[in-house]
Amino acid sequence: RLQFYQFRRDKGYDDIPIIASHMGLTGFSYTLIGKKLKSKTFDTSSSLIALKYMSPPLNEISFNPLSINLYDEEILEVIHSGGLLGLSLDLRILGRVGQNVTELIRSDELDELMKLENSFDQVADESIKIDKKDKTGLRYLALHILHIINLTGEKGWQHICLGSDFDGLIHPIDCCKNSAQLPQLEKLLLLELEDMIRSSDTKISCQDLAHHVRDFMYNNVRNFTQKYFSRQYLYG
Repeated sequence: RLQFYQFRRDKGYDDIPIIASHMGLTGFSYTLIGKKLKSKTFDTSSSLIALKYMSPPLNEISFNPLSINLYDEEILEVIHSGGLLGLSLDLRILGRVGQNVTELIRSDELDELMKLENSFDQVADESIKIDKKDKTGLRYLALHILHIINLTGEKGWQHICLGSDFDGLIHPIDCCKNSAQLPQLEKLLLLELEDMIRSSDTKISCQDLAHHVRDFMYNNVRNFTQKYFSRQYLYG
């Protein structure tokens, strides 16, 4: 993905929006990977390194730190491009992965990641801490939304949407196992976000929250497709 972002810059494609769908978040900057590791083991036979990540405190919910998910810098790449970030409804992608989270990564790729410095001033050192009153996975989804808005500001509300992955083999959050339950998800998500905002130290406002949730559920994708998949944009 880093090669893709660099390719865009090299070609001058910065004004073309990025769509990142079926995604979750790591919850941190890629400059903090070293601080998030409990151990790393080098396998000389395969040139791979096994990374074992620190587990969150038992009383907190957190993100899935594996590199399949987006780092903070990548969230900003998507938002600054004017693109869309579609959040998965898979519990494993969203963060319910247990206490021993390990992945294999090529040693040269890890070296490159560890050398990186973030290019955005607003990358947060830590994610919002939310207690573990997990309501069937809904709280994981809400935490993702709050992390994005905490990182990007109000602008972020217009660039997030559902990337449900219902067409894949997923373990969906309990309150929305298929598209027929999307109206229920909208109502529950609004209540959950209000509760989490009021009970955390975030500066995110509850004003217009119902409007923002409706945009996340439906309007942002509609507005995006109307703008960028139009004859005027594609053919001038």
